[in-house]
Amino acid sequence: MIKYFKILVLATVFGVFGCDKIPENERLSGVNLDDLKKVAVLLDFTGWKCTNCPQAAQEAHRLQGFFPQNLIVVSLHPYGSYWTEPSGGALDLRSDAATAYFDFFGKEDKFPIGTIDMAKYEGKLLLDREKWSGATAKRVVLETNVNLEIACSLDERNVTIDAEINNKKNENLSLILWLTESKIYGKQFNNGITDENYEHNHVLRTAINGVWGESISEKNYTKEYTINENWNIDNCSIIGVIINAEKEIVAAKELKLGDRN
Repeated sequence: MIKYFKILVLATVFGVFGCDKIPENERLSGVNLDDLKKVAVLLDFTGWKCTNCPQAAQEAHRLQGFFPQNLIVVSLHPYGSYWTEPSGGALDLRSDAATAYFDFFGKEDKFPIGTIDMAKYEGKLLLDREKWSGATAKRVVLETNVNLEIACSLDERNVTIDAEINNKKNENLSLILWLTESKIYGKQFNNGITDENYEHNHVLRTAINGVWGESISEKNYTKEYTINENWNIDNCSIIGVIINAEKEIVAAKELKLGDRN
């Protein structure tokens, strides 16, 4: 039986301080659930000073509800952005890894802004959140010639990550391992109001094996890493993404360390 999923995104946003201003808009897309094949990755450039960024985070959360097995979200707080510079007791959620991707995409300091799989949609890599649903729907139905499985073992704060890659067409691929942390509570401008106890989720803490990962020529890959003592392991995830020569994400997998028991 064919099942159809209707995505309705209603966004009414008011912006200040030069944050991305998105008019009231409705977008309706039909997705055949039987056609879902690929896990997509949403990279969300965000910052605590960006008053519209919580609405973008809500949109990412809604999309994960639509595609619970087919969408991974990563929040990037880069250095070099007005929106992420800590002051007045705000947390410093910036990372070198987020900055590297910020630089790669041209330092476009118009937050919130994101990319799905680091792939173009309607001719653009970086998208306003009103485009995220359409871009995600397009990516999750793509056939993929790569399969990725990851497993982790922990010894106190030392994590061993084992990846198994099935590269069906022997493409030139690289594996990137990210560590993210959720349930981080701190200051956030939110629709013109300062929220002192906002929940920051999916925060990119580091790229474990480098921002562009390592080339993979073998089926099995292992990496060891010691998790920073300031990060709550139970709220951390290991995310493996495989990119092709054009740096598009062709496969992805998330493992939540809090689910290990």
